[in-house]
Amino acid sequence: MVAQNRRPDRPQRGPGRDYALLFGNNLIFFTGVNLVSAMTILPVFVSHLTESAVIVGMVPAMVQLSFSLPQIAGPSIFADKRIKKNWLATTNAIGALAFALFGLLVLTVGDTNPTLLLVTFFPALIMLHGSAGIGATGWVDILGKIIARRVRGRFFGASTATGGLLGAAGLAVASGLLGDDAFPRGYGTLIAVAGLMICAGSLLFLPLREPPSPDPDDSDRLFWRIMRKIPRVLVEDRGFLYYAGARVIVAWAMAAGAFIAVFGARDLGATDSDVARLTTVFLLSQVTGSLSGGWFGDRFGVRYLPVLGSLATVVAVSLAFSATDLTLIYAAVGMAGMASMVIVADITIVLERAPDLCRPTYMAGLNLILGPLALPAPLLLGRLVDVAGFHTMFGTTIVVALAGLLAVLGFAFGPGRKLASRAPAQTGPG
Repeated sequence: MVAQNRRPDRPQRGPGRDYALLFGNNLIFFTGVNLVSAMTILPVFVSHLTESAVIVGMVPAMVQLSFSLPQIAGPSIFADKRIKKNWLATTNAIGALAFALFGLLVLTVGDTNPTLLLVTFFPALIMLHGSAGIGATGWVDILGKIIARRVRGRFFGASTATGGLLGAAGLAVASGLLGDDAFPRGYGTLIAVAGLMICAGSLLFLPLREPPSPDPDDSDRLFWRIMRKIPRVLVEDRGFLYYAGARVIVAWAMAAGAFIAVFGARDLGATDSDVARLTTVFLLSQVTGSLSGGWFGDRFGVRYLPVLGSLATVVAVSLAFSATDLTLIYAAVGMAGMASMVIVADITIVLERAPDLCRPTYMAGLNLILGPLALPAPLLLGRLVDVAGFHTMFGTTIVVALAGLLAVLGFAFGPGRKLASRAPAQTGPG
């Protein structure tokens, strides 16, 4: 009787132990990543090593690229792995350990050789986010197999938000660490601690009771055949293609967020302790965005989340454009954190639209579009800062942010609404 009453489209609810392990992994990962925020901490750290805003802009660019592009190969990597947890634990731990070792290098070298730190920083950053990117498609598949559909948005939002809260609490303590002598010792300590945390959190995959994935067709084990599936998915699911295009525009506007704290530090007198407090504000607002976004998406539909995140981006860059003191910088950073609803939307839209066997292909397709097309944004914005200043850069970004808002409004309410509501293509494995 119980089996007859279970909805056929709803996976069997996993044991609470597995929910807790996935929640803990997500929580520790986001706590560690938030301690070294690519929106505040790391750009200001790099600004201690160089005066070039283009190189500062490389921080969010490399995070985006190193996380997105490896996901293109994800379907091929995971196609013949019916159990994915061991592979995820290994790759995530290796990348996080490399980042922790860079933190130790910062503590060892200090400020005696900024060129060495700059040259080694980006490979370490790429290894951290690249290892997460390689495993992301497998992680989404595990999430889909274990977490019930009706609570996925809240699960992801709550675990991300809790990680943000813990990161904010850690940085509230670290604001003393990032005081007058923040560089290099304070930053090195944060980087080492964050890397070790993520490495330890990766081990939570190992005791997970992961249900085996369906045995795929042999063609799924060939990278180029899987790559040929991505255009077919995008053609058959036009709503998803519409969303991916709109997200590129939004990503260009969101790239300006990485310069807000640098603007405060260079032009408005923010100290490294202020940067830690700005990051705390950013993380607390990110928590609010993740929690409210997960709840709102589950209740009203995930296609509205990009609208709310894009609106927050418009407000954030407008506040930064108007800032003449740190008060508006705090407000701008807070609104930039609320834009995290867009990230929640990326995951939940893939989970909602993709057939079970096509989740990795959908995720790879989104990142194939988003990664390369959004990559130039922070670099060009950094160049604009070097040539014309922060004020001109933020003013230009307001126009881009408004264009992104219009694009996602079209996805939710306008010509894209019918496409957004259409059932996803049932693309098979062949």
